[in-house]
Amino acid sequence: MKKQDKYISLQREALNEYLEQASKDPDSRISANAVGRNIGVSPTVISQFVNNKYPGKNLPIAQKIEAFLIREKDRKNHKEIFPEILLTKNVKRYVTVAKICHAEGEIGVVTGEAGVSKTCGAKYYEQQNPGSVILIEVAVGMTSKVLASEIHKKCGFDGAGTLYQMFLDIIEKLKNTNRLIAIDEAENLPTSGLELARRINDMAHVGVVLSGLPRLLTNLRGLKGEFKQLSSRIAIKAELKDQTEEDFRLLIQTAIPGSNGLYLKFYDRTQNARELSKVLKRYKQLAQLNADIEKSDEDLIDEAINIVLI
Repeated sequence: MKKQDKYISLQREALNEYLEQASKDPDSRISANAVGRNIGVSPTVISQFVNNKYPGKNLPIAQKIEAFLIREKDRKNHKEIFPEILLTKNVKRYVTVAKICHAEGEIGVVTGEAGVSKTCGAKYYEQQNPGSVILIEVAVGMTSKVLASEIHKKCGFDGAGTLYQMFLDIIEKLKNTNRLIAIDEAENLPTSGLELARRINDMAHVGVVLSGLPRLLTNLRGLKGEFKQLSSRIAIKAELKDQTEEDFRLLIQTAIPGSNGLYLKFYDRTQNARELSKVLKRYKQLAQLNADIEKSDEDLIDEAINIVLI
């Protein structure tokens, strides 16, 4: 067998094995069609290649498949730096606000700059209260009707209809259920969206937590304080700051067990959990790549910082 033919045969076998393993995983979305889309060829070509019936040039297909399988191996070997949400000070502060709003049916606001764990706090509280929290992550440009549609779907409806009809469905479904609506990145909502959240709180008597960047408070008050009907309903607010030294100790020692005082070096060079996560990921990769070269932790951290945007 020629070297090229042997290479093509090996890639065919590798792809067959990969697809066979994927078929045994009930959560896998990988199929021959998905592989084809990923490498830019039709499902028919993949099927023909797998069955050794492709009439065209097989070598380019084999090369694309090899590159795909290498990427898949790298992806599977990738592990999240923080696979679970850790109880940092900011997550705890979010939870405090959420608990009060949940128990008392009030509206609360959590603000902070990007990367201080507002989203982590919302997701942690949702995890700790399964079935009791409706978490909405706002996208830029989300209108009040789209917000209503998202809540409508989370309530078990189809997310369709007029804004008013969806509003009535939501009130009927949530009234006196003691549930909580957590709306993350709420600074992206128009005033009508914030007003919708207030009216749901008013009429269904469920708690609401709005979290977002500091400008969320301005959006709730209005530039001239004209939105009193919104701001006056805020029962509790919290402003999240950059993570503390103790937070960094918890985060680093979770990601790198036995690292002892290494967290101080990251604490001196990064500002918050998001920056830390990016730098730490690159630090671990550089440490692995330079395993045979003597480099200090400080040098590796500096190198990691130089290749990420913070």
